[in-house]
This record gives sequence, structure tokens and C-alpha cells, in this order.
Amino acid sequence: MRIHYKFRQTKRYYLSGLLFCLTFTMSMSSYAEQSAGAYYEDAIKNFNAERYDDSIIQLKNALQINPELLPALALLGQAYIKTGNPAAAESTLTDTIASGADPSLLIVPLAKAYISQMKYDRLLSLSVPENLPKNVLMELLAIRADSALVVHNDKAFTQAMQALKAKDPDSLEYLKLDAAQKMKLGEYAKIEQIVTRMQNLYPGKESTWMTDASFKQLKGDLTGAINSYE
Repeated sequence: MRIHYKFRQTKRYYLSGLLFCLTFTMSMSSYAEQSAGAYYEDAIKNFNAERYDDSIIQLKNALQINPELLPALALLGQAYIKTGNPAAAESTLTDTIASGADPSLLIVPLAKAYISQMKYDRLLSLSVPENLPKNVLMELLAIRADSALVVHNDKAFTQAMQALKAKDPDSLEYLKLDAAQKMKLGEYAKIEQIVTRMQNLYPGKESTWMTDASFKQLKGDLTGAINSYE
């Protein structure tokens, strides 16, 4: 009886200890997730306040706790770009996408990292993932088209513009780039139509008046250009 009692008592202590360890482990895991989230939220506040160095510190703290925190990785890439470190942004974002992460939050910051380093060919060879959200796809296509204009890659520009037009021919991205191309070709009548369309659809957008100003400057209307720039 005494041996049986001791066995039951030992078993009870073992189970109690195991339960404590499991509870402690789960509590620590939950605490770590909360800490990573707190660091990330603080990083967002710093980023929005343009305190990018502070944001990077908090993002690294969050990622040290949870290396797979995708929003933190995406924001870290953007913060690196803001602090003039596109190489670090490229490395962070490329590794994250290669690891199998959803590219929808990462592909545009990566494209901007390439642009900041003038790696236009690398950007244009970047494959466009399927099933991107429309706003992400539109921004990526606009970046590709703009880069193609810079390096005079007519084929890449045409492909990007056709894709943009198919998604939304009235989008600000498409109209702005269409006007930019027409300016290079000197097609004034078509530019006039595009600018008018932009002013009707997007009267309060900076891109509308920057396009109008560039067109007026091209025509030699410096007074009109200055008014539009203002």
C-alpha cells in the first residue's frame, strides 16, 4: 500500500510539473508574440513620424523575437530605403521573398530598392507574381514602365503600359506615363488631351499638375509651368 501510494504521489508530482512546464512555455510564447507586436507598433509610429532610424531599431527588436513577422520585414525594407540604404533593403526583401513569404507586401519596396540603386535591368527582369492585389500590381507596373522609359527599353515599356491599360485605362498611373512617353515623342495634341483628362479625373493630385507643368515647360510656357508647379 505504501509503495502504491508513493507511486501515485510521484506520478501526480510528475504530471503537475509537466503541466507547469507546458503552461510556462505557452505563456512565454504568448508574451514573446505580444512583445514583438509592441515593438512593431512602436516602429510604425516612428516610421509615420519620419523617425526612420528609431523605426529600424524597433523592427529589429520585433524580428529578433519573431523572425517571421512579415509586416515588420516589409516595413524594415521601406525604412532602409528612407534612410538611404537600398542595398540593405534589397537584401532583406529578396531573402524574405525567397523564403516563401507572400510577395504582395514586399514586391513594391523591392522594386523601389532597385530603382534607388539604378538597377533598372534587375527591376525589369523581376517576375510579376500572380494574384497580386490590384493596387499593388498597378504600382509595380507603373514602376516598371517608368524604369523602362529611363533606359529606353521600348518593349518593356509597351508591355507594362498594356498591362496597366488592361487593368484601368483611366488610372492616374497610366495617364501620367502615357503623357511622359508622348512628351518624348513630341506629340503635343495627344499630350493636351491626356492632361485635360487628368485634370478632369484627378484635379487635386500632384501628378496631374506636375504633368501639366512639364508639358507647359516643354512648349516654352514658363509662366504657366511655374503656376502649375506652385
